[in-house]
Amino acid sequence: MGVLVVQGFKKIWSRWKAWLSAETLSEKDLMREEMADRFSSYLAECRKAWKAAGMTVAEQKEAEETEISLILEKMESEEKAEETQLLSSSEMQNYVDTVCDQIRWKQTRKAVAEELTDHLLLQKEAFLAEGLSEEAAEKRTVEEMGDGIAVGMALDRTHRPKPQWQMVLVAAVLLSMGLFCRLTIDEVSFGVDMAVPVLLAAALFGAAYFLDFTLLARKAKWVILLFLAMLILLVPFVEKSGGESVFFFFDYAYALTGIALLAPLPFLSVLFFMRGRKERGYWLCWLAMAVLAALLFSFGKISMVLIFSISAYGAFVVAVGADWFSMGKQKGKRLLALTTGAGIGVGTLAMFGIPAMRFRLSFAVARMAGGEFEGGYFRYLVENIWENCRWLGRGTLPQNEMAMSVRLVLSQRQDLFSNDILLSRLGFAYGKLAVALVLAVFALFFLLSFQQIRKQRSAFGQMTALSIWLVLLMQTVFFTAYNLGFMLVAPYALPLVSYGNTVLCINALLIGLLCSVFRRGEGVRDKDLAAA
Repeated sequence: MGVLVVQGFKKIWSRWKAWLSAETLSEKDLMREEMADRFSSYLAECRKAWKAAGMTVAEQKEAEETEISLILEKMESEEKAEETQLLSSSEMQNYVDTVCDQIRWKQTRKAVAEELTDHLLLQKEAFLAEGLSEEAAEKRTVEEMGDGIAVGMALDRTHRPKPQWQMVLVAAVLLSMGLFCRLTIDEVSFGVDMAVPVLLAAALFGAAYFLDFTLLARKAKWVILLFLAMLILLVPFVEKSGGESVFFFFDYAYALTGIALLAPLPFLSVLFFMRGRKERGYWLCWLAMAVLAALLFSFGKISMVLIFSISAYGAFVVAVGADWFSMGKQKGKRLLALTTGAGIGVGTLAMFGIPAMRFRLSFAVARMAGGEFEGGYFRYLVENIWENCRWLGRGTLPQNEMAMSVRLVLSQRQDLFSNDILLSRLGFAYGKLAVALVLAVFALFFLLSFQQIRKQRSAFGQMTALSIWLVLLMQTVFFTAYNLGFMLVAPYALPLVSYGNTVLCINALLIGLLCSVFRRGEGVRDKDLAAA
């Protein structure tokens, strides 16, 4: 029996090793597959035409062989033409090497070398057209470009990671607002319990800011494995608290639902790993998305499932728009429309068909539509807080039966519901203008970051940035809507502002990673990631 178990483990381990050592499709692989598809489609059309023309089987076979030989000759001539495009002069190649050696950001060297090579070849062709010899044209080309070191230093100043001081400043303001709320509204003294999570969040932000986000692509398999391993290792230590899954570490409680905020990162790795794998890759990505959503649903809040699903879907839309799966943009868009409709249909059926989900939905509707004693107590409470808020300054207690409840909620410290209505409490303590100021800072953050997302050159950079942006945006939308009385979806956090050690650290990490995309995005190309 023991021998069989050992053999089984060896077989599983050998398969894992083979999977890890397998390479993702490179740019050349994708080009070969695309060429093969076009080749097959062209031959299929030829066969139909020959058959329609009344040719015999023997004649069709002979015509097919002739056509294949012509295509192969054409491909061979194109390959030779590409080879002649390479720099034949050692002087020109040395010039390119000299320029690239001055560029300290290694990630951009390959792209700069290709652009410079194309420019040199075009300049050389222009001189050849003027009647210069090969050697004279190459020498003149290098001379026209100028000193290689000077050109390289100028390019080095242009091709550098771009500091994101605006984003860092806005993030610091949000974190300061969170500290302000904690110190004033909750009247908590600044001590170790407050300082440690804030310092850890700042450290995680800094680490992610300087991290190369392309690790999600270059180490895609390891990212997926580490995330799954983390889930498997944490499950035995999980306890239920207030309907949520939490685990304890050195007397500090960490919500497992916070891991949902990180779930889009391994999904991005799955997307990259399935690049160029056509319909198979497309459907496997949908399967991975469904499995992750089901796992997150088992951990607690349905809002976490919604945040992950919206974020992953955003990355999917970018992938299809960039023909990530190499199945044609039009076909990809049709498939996406069909699967989106099917997904909405399945989700709707699940809402009404699964008892647990039907109960959650009915409770959410009651919370929105019910009166004080009809399931809408929390909404009624929040309405009373806002009705008695001033535009500037502290509000007054309501002159009705809710006065005692409002006073109790406003005086509670570290209470779960009190944290969920942090914006309402802030409005009561300092006025509606204070809430408007917080939301204005968030609006600035999202507008600045969205402008940067649109500027991303690589599809993977755009997918990563949009996915993280949607995670942060949906948290803010759900939290704000809940505080304004729209309580269909339970809130989780207001990034960097609301309380919670786990969510503070995770959101700081995500914002740092978002800034990393903006810093390095200019030097990232999808084909270089595939080659790596």
